[in-house]
Amino acid sequence: MEISEEKLLVFDADVLIHFIQSGCFSDLKRVYPKNKKIILQKVYEELQILKNSKLMLDSAIYTFKFLHLAEFPLSNEMMKEFAHLTSPIMDMGKGESACMSYCKFTDNVVVSSNLKDVGNYCRMHQIPVITTLDLVKWLYDHQIWSEYDCNTFINVVIRKGGKLPFKSINTFLKAN
Repeated sequence: MEISEEKLLVFDADVLIHFIQSGCFSDLKRVYPKNKKIILQKVYEELQILKNSKLMLDSAIYTFKFLHLAEFPLSNEMMKEFAHLTSPIMDMGKGESACMSYCKFTDNVVVSSNLKDVGNYCRMHQIPVITTLDLVKWLYDHQIWSEYDCNTFINVVIRKGGKLPFKSINTFLKAN
């Protein structure tokens, strides 16, 4: 997927978890290198429960500076949308709701693999979405990862309980 360089990539927890658990977290700096990658405070807080995630996130934010911590909300409209999405009627998670609200009002890109909830909302509001497998495809297309690297990543994520819709890069490429 082509993304304008001006767009921020706003990461939801699931994609970051996939890259942390697979041991490939540092490769996120190589994906869409011209786009600023951000993590909202609410997502950062969600990830504190994972072992080693705080150390990796802090390192990416404060040492290597390829991930940027962003405030949320930026406006009353954004906060109202967040409250609506996290209400019992919508029943969405705080991190994904923050990402969707943020991107709705800032015209940026949600990076999430929760296509059931996030995908429907983003289609309805014309918000671009990039998934874990889109990032893997980007790494493959730009010859940073080999087919073997991609399949190893996918298999590790699935083995560690992550949900991905395809079991190999080739089946993903054929479907897309």
